[in-house]
Amino acid sequence: MAIILLMPLLLSILAPQFAAWFVIPFVMLQSIFEEAFGFLYVHSFFMKILFGGETVGSLGQFWRELIVMLMIYLAVGAFLGWLYGKNEELKMRKRMKHI
Repeated sequence: MAIILLMPLLLSILAPQFAAWFVIPFVMLQSIFEEAFGFLYVHSFFMKILFGGETVGSLGQFWRELIVMLMIYLAVGAFLGWLYGKNEELKMRKRMKHI
């Protein structure tokens, strides 16, 4: 269970460009369905996909959900940071060509 919970974090640290291909579609799907069906229903559904079983209940389950959501957003942030770095690198190359 701990390995499954740590995989998004490890992916976001070791290979953010690959992690984002898994995480961004998941987050986008979640936000689209949240708009259509309401936040709590969809949040519960996606947590059932991640963890299996019932999501309403214990405090331990809440903390696990919170950790996974933070890891997902960390992976998205790592990917956006990687994109920003690539953009800056391309700008620098263009400047060097003009010199």
